[in-house]
Amino acid sequence: MADTFYGWTPPDVDAALFNDSNCGIAAQWLSAVINSRYNDTDLSDPPLMATYQYITALVPSGGELPTFGQVAQWLAVGSDNSTLYEAMVQFPYGYCPAEMCEKLVWDGDGDLAGVGVLVVYYLAAMFSTLYFVLISSDQFEPFRALEYHHRRWNWIVAAFHETVQAFLDTGLIFSIAMLIASVYRHGSSRMHPDKSHSIYQLTNATYIGIFSIFPPVLLQIVSPNRRRRRIRAFLWLVAIVLAVVLTALYYSLETNADKVLNLLDRESAVSDFIWELNCEPLDLRQGLDDALITALVILIVNFLPWAYHIFVPRTVRHSIRDRSCIGRLNTTKPGRHGRDWWKYVLTIVRTTDGAICCSMMWALLGLFTKYRSVVLSVMGPENANTEWSFAQVFALATWVPVAIDLCTIYIYGAKEGLEGKVSENFKVVANDNNDRKSSNGGGGGGIDGPNDVDYSNLDPYQIVPAQTKSAATSHYDAVSNDTQMQYVGSGGQFADGQYNNGVFSSNDNSNNSNNSNNTVPYGGNMSYDTTHYGAGGAGNVVGQFAPQQYAPQQFAPQYDQSMTKEPMEEVQLMGQYVQPMQAGQPVQQVQQVHQVQQVQPEQYRSNTVSSVQTHGSGQSTQPVTYEYMPQDPAAMHGGVQQ
Repeated sequence: MADTFYGWTPPDVDAALFNDSNCGIAAQWLSAVINSRYNDTDLSDPPLMATYQYITALVPSGGELPTFGQVAQWLAVGSDNSTLYEAMVQFPYGYCPAEMCEKLVWDGDGDLAGVGVLVVYYLAAMFSTLYFVLISSDQFEPFRALEYHHRRWNWIVAAFHETVQAFLDTGLIFSIAMLIASVYRHGSSRMHPDKSHSIYQLTNATYIGIFSIFPPVLLQIVSPNRRRRRIRAFLWLVAIVLAVVLTALYYSLETNADKVLNLLDRESAVSDFIWELNCEPLDLRQGLDDALITALVILIVNFLPWAYHIFVPRTVRHSIRDRSCIGRLNTTKPGRHGRDWWKYVLTIVRTTDGAICCSMMWALLGLFTKYRSVVLSVMGPENANTEWSFAQVFALATWVPVAIDLCTIYIYGAKEGLEGKVSENFKVVANDNNDRKSSNGGGGGGIDGPNDVDYSNLDPYQIVPAQTKSAATSHYDAVSNDTQMQYVGSGGQFADGQYNNGVFSSNDNSNNSNNSNNTVPYGGNMSYDTTHYGAGGAGNVVGQFAPQQYAPQQFAPQYDQSMTKEPMEEVQLMGQYVQPMQAGQPVQQVQQVHQVQQVQPEQYRSNTVSSVQTHGSGQSTQPVTYEYMPQDPAAMHGGVQQ
């Protein structure tokens, strides 16, 4: 005789309505039972309402419907060793996989697959791709034949050149943080298997950890790598070690069945077990594993040259290069690109390598996005992957400083944008040794001549290029190349705008240029209203103004960097004035030079322009003279007291 519960007899298993129409109710009940066991509430708070709805749906037509109390008594007393209860568990598990996956109480992985962090991944990929494309293209000087477009290109690409270092540091630190979190998740799953560590979450940790390396790899390929090389090499070493450890931990799950069973053989892992068996998109999981292997191969190939330059001493590298056929050809074979043909080849190789890394990065991100969307469709709308959390909102701020730097340098120009990041104790100067031709906003910051000057309303500073002649002598030239000023004395020092004892002479290019009377001694500490530029001259020219004081576009002075404490960036106007020296007059010592007052560029206008030329006869032409606007009471009108 069948057991009764408050007068109600459960239906027979064969007669119960285990059909597709009851899949939703059955999946809801099993999910509630699993959740109560996971939370240890199966005895104190069993899912009575879900059980009542499920039992009622199973009663065949014409059968006796139970009351809520009868179902509660059956669940508390008669469910143990009940064939009906076993059938109720097996039905949704074996015949309703889609409904079971949708109703399963499963959190997913909001930390690595949430909406906010997915946006962070795409921002990193898009920014790094944009940097790589623009900086790589700039190596080939696009729009070279179109002057206006070339200037525009230089201005735009300068923002990327000058912020790539900061972006690389940020991306590298972000990648290391992701790798540390991923390794910790794997380690915690082995040390604390009683906690919830699903294989799905471990897969996400491995995949995203490896993906996060590719944006900084792209930036490293196009980065000049001139600053903080040791620190960055150490960061790359940390990232590489973490990537190796993470990969080993992940693939140990596929080669060691005991570790997998250790994750699933617990009460809290029932949902994970059901997910892995019925819900996991296995075809996409296999695609993730294949992409992961390909990505690791690419990273290993990029790691080899890095290890060569880091661990092999420089002297050994130079010796290998000089003795190799590449080193000999690079110094002997002119080739189409001159003697820098090997540098050109390396540029092509780096660009190709970057394109491969960029493609792999987007393949990883696209495949993960597809995998995430399939998981979301299987899980249903109620899961952590579709919800915003505090950490996801916080993660969006990762790339904000990079975007701010990029916009600032684009708006104000490279010089002004970078000077805004340092204190007033320092100033930004251009590297004129750079082989790239550009304006203040150009790719390398180097300037070749007046025709390469790019003026823009976006930049309050207008750079006038400095033409370098010979590195053997220090010479200045106001407008013309006729007179070169050569420092020949001892004791002449330029320090904080002061000139100490020294002798300057004029080297005239005329036929009768050997005139010792043109040597003029200077004594005392002549103080000027300049910062890093000293005073000097030959005969009639004794001074130089800092670029902050005057900005006429008519001058392109020439200089040698050995004349100053620091490399000079913008030499725009030279000239203090003495009265012309007649032949036969004794050389007199300059006693005092007037202080130079600051004059805004818009208050200046030139009246006459004439280079100072000292000829063999000793007669010199009139010096350069200027006229200033009357509203400037501090303007100088020339003159050195003798």
